[in-house]
Amino acid sequence: MASLTMKSRATAISLAAAILFGAPLSAPAQQPAPGLASLVGTVDDSIRGRPLVGALVTVPGTTRQSMTDATGTFRIDSIPPGPHSILVTHPFLDTLGLKVHSAAFTLAAGDRLQLNVRTPSIEDIREGSCPRGGVAAGSSILLGRVNKADSDEPAAGATLSLVFRDLYTEHSPERVRTGRSDATGLFAICGLPSKLSGSIQASMAGLKTADVPVALNNERVGTTMLAIGAAGAGTAVLKGRVTNKAGAAVSGAQVSIEGSAGVTSTGEDGSFTLGSLPSGTHQAVVKKIGFAQTTQVVTLSARTPSTVTVTLDDAQVLKTVKVVGQLDGGLAKVGFTNRQEVGMGWFLPPEEIEKRHPIKTTDALRSAGGLRVVYGANGTSVESMHGPQGTSDGCLNIFLDHARISQVGPGDLDNTITPDDLGAVEFYSSTVTVPPEFSVTGRNCPTLVIWSKTMLGARNKP
Repeated sequence: MASLTMKSRATAISLAAAILFGAPLSAPAQQPAPGLASLVGTVDDSIRGRPLVGALVTVPGTTRQSMTDATGTFRIDSIPPGPHSILVTHPFLDTLGLKVHSAAFTLAAGDRLQLNVRTPSIEDIREGSCPRGGVAAGSSILLGRVNKADSDEPAAGATLSLVFRDLYTEHSPERVRTGRSDATGLFAICGLPSKLSGSIQASMAGLKTADVPVALNNERVGTTMLAIGAAGAGTAVLKGRVTNKAGAAVSGAQVSIEGSAGVTSTGEDGSFTLGSLPSGTHQAVVKKIGFAQTTQVVTLSARTPSTVTVTLDDAQVLKTVKVVGQLDGGLAKVGFTNRQEVGMGWFLPPEEIEKRHPIKTTDALRSAGGLRVVYGANGTSVESMHGPQGTSDGCLNIFLDHARISQVGPGDLDNTITPDDLGAVEFYSSTVTVPPEFSVTGRNCPTLVIWSKTMLGARNKP
């Protein structure tokens, strides 16, 4: 019995994972070449309770290596005699900061040795990553890594915000859990329910990633990787191709990055190139009339272009047509339609709100460039990221149906208007584009304008 070593977070921890020696498997390695030896074995994923498929098994100090197949089996031949070890790597293990490295063993010429390897268990992971009492609220863990997008170095000290719902609990309230990345960029959020749906965001030094979807389906461990970009003008490039469900090219589709001003359209072959983008983890947005709008998480870096393939689904238009028909007159009456055509701000029309299915009103505002949605233990609030010189980032004027309102504390906006009554939104991140009817004397700030369905005539007023 030998031991394996796991590097978890910033500390090296010796763990009782097993490497077993025995008779050849039912499908043994080929007879070694004269004067050489061979290995055959399996790698079990003890964390998730299944074979570790697609793992790279190498013999350090040699060129010999093999990938595990669908049963977790590997075969390596033509190994020189002498003392050796094996190293197991896999993207799943990389996200956890793990490397499975065996103790040394000796091979003689002609040997055919069987090795059955097990990764560390969930209990080992929990002991190395979670504080005492960290499983009180649930037995599952979300583990991950935050890197700097332009250097791939660890992003130490990044704040992670996980917003989720417990899918085991009917009408579960939205919960917020936070974590922080360590010196190696690794983080752990412990005590989660084993069935949840939500999103996670990383932030550091005023920069943040997109909200990345997270889901656990009766799983003990979930993993994610995030990348923080750099401040200043972006130089990252996104390339890709857009197709329909049949695989045919979709030309004329609009491609953009949430929070970025850049936009492009696909060519006849469905391909596109979008440059001058901020680095980091972002949401790419692809839309075209006749198709459902699609968002896809992308990691952008100034070092090399990123590539993505996006498949569009056919649009489901019946419900949207009904809602738009109800609200068209009201939108035109309050000036929303005209201002959207001019295009001086960010606009969220009724059909886009319906596609997002927001649980809270602030959920619908996440993709507004220049607007920050802040999650806290007592509720959610919104802040401007671009105040004028001499003001804080929180300088933001908010209007609901022409009346100016204030956020006294977290949750105030969500308590003022519910998603069921949310009709349309417009946001002006630049103070010079704020329409005169929404200007506030003495507060030259970015402006958020919210329209209720009640105001727009789609709901009966009380």
